[in-house]
Amino acid sequence: MGSNETSTIERLYLIDTNNFGDYQHFRVAKFISLPVPETEEINIEGLACTDYYLWFVGSHSYKRKKPKSNNSQESAGR
Repeated sequence: MGSNETSTIERLYLIDTNNFGDYQHFRVAKFISLPVPETEEINIEGLACTDYYLWFVGSHSYKRKKPKSNNSQESAGR
């Protein structure tokens, strides 16, 4: 499970048809460098796995400065 309010991923195994268990908590910062302090959320929105890789995507990104309203498209380099 991806956490929406922290920077962690939680793992549960399907033990039988009605029960999950063997909970384990993973700190994402242990495996990759985060652009924010580990105490801030990374807002994981999706998880996928293929082969031996776990992929995750978040909804946050670095915020770009807003263009000044008096700038034309030419001066913005577009």
